Amino acid sequence: MLHYTIKLSTVSDFRNYANMLSRFHIGGYVLLEDKKIYIGSYLEILCHCPLYQVSMVLEKYREEEVLELEEYMRKTGLTGRAAA
Repeated sequence: MLHYTIKLSTVSDFRNYANMLSRFHIGGYVLLEDKKIYIGSYLEILCHCPLYQVSMVLEKYREEEVLELEEYMRKTGLTGRAAA
């Protein structure tokens, strides 16, 4: 599993988040109020926005895409890896 701390505080952040999910082969959840929410549940996540800091846990990912994914998060301002 990979753990990241991301932010979804603006429309641009949320757009970058949605683009990330369509661009990379990833699966997992975000932790909101001690509840696991599937990363593709856009409406449920959006209901909690703005989120200045939220944990995203990836349970499924392609190892060969991890560096590119982390670079994407840094470049778009979603942030990077929090812990392994």
